[in-house]
Amino acid sequence: MNGRLVDAAERKKVLDAADTRRSSTSVGCSLTSLKGPYALGRQGALVATILGLPAPAAWGEMAREDFDGAGGFSGKATVNIGGAVASVTVAGTYKLNHDCTGTKTVYTNGGVTVHKPIIVIGGGQRMIGTQTDPWAVVQTRAEKIGD
Repeated sequence: MNGRLVDAAERKKVLDAADTRRSSTSVGCSLTSLKGPYALGRQGALVATILGLPAPAAWGEMAREDFDGAGGFSGKATVNIGGAVASVTVAGTYKLNHDCTGTKTVYTNGGVTVHKPIIVIGGGQRMIGTQTDPWAVVQTRAEKIGD
């Protein structure tokens, strides 16, 4: 019986050591997970009138955003909402949790603020998000440019 207890104790030590190694090498996210330039595509619909644009209207957008790895970003976008096309500059902030979920707040030069929960994928190579403002239903897909 004593041999069985030693075997069980030894087995527990080995398993605990493996768990420690696994958690110390597991990949998580931090602000630095988003760093550098990203190409974004956004599609969806304007569902409530904003800035004089009538709703409902289809929404298409492409953008380049540069993330600083410290919680900030800036960029330029071309937006087509119901056939009205505009060039927009943006700046904003983001927060990321260790599980790669986070939030992004976008401030446009048109005075509109956009809120999105995001998920970072592939060690920062991709990102998805959805707009949570009541006036639009827009999905975002982004991919890192280069690297």
